[in-house]
Amino acid sequence: MKQLLLALFCALPLTAMDIVVKKEGLLVPNKLGSLKVMRTDDGYEVLKNNARHKVNNYDVDPLLKQLDKKKLASFLTAKSGYIEVSQFNNGDYKLQAKMRLNGGGPGGATVGAYAGKFLVSFLGHGAILVAGALTGPAAPATILALEATFGPTIEALSVAGAITGGIAGGVATGPV
Repeated sequence: MKQLLLALFCALPLTAMDIVVKKEGLLVPNKLGSLKVMRTDDGYEVLKNNARHKVNNYDVDPLLKQLDKKKLASFLTAKSGYIEVSQFNNGDYKLQAKMRLNGGGPGGATVGAYAGKFLVSFLGHGAILVAGALTGPAAPATILALEATFGPTIEALSVAGAITGGIAGGVATGPV
């Protein structure tokens, strides 16, 4: 009995130093059920059904690997990060660091989309006009032929420019 108490007394300080990630700091698929993630001195462990499963070091996100217990706690308590848990078919777990990022503003996204589309269209069709003008008297025919050939490609690229500009503008303006 004394040996059991001594073993418990010695084990308590070790387990008290482990950090258990709160539910708000985890993203766990429903199929995995209820589980907890712990940061120990040896790395990360998943606690499921009162059984501890060591997470292989190569299955831990590089950002999580470099976070000590104190930095992990601040990463999770700042409401800026969380840990996504997934499980392989062989039963091993994978941990990925994720960030909660602010959404963009709709006004900035709209302006960015129009600006991106205009810029790509202006450059594409402008290049056609300059190339056609350099052909002299054949300019009208050259411009029509180049527009017929490259117009659809320029339009597709301008849509990509609108998407890129919309994302950039939305992120730059932040939440409204």
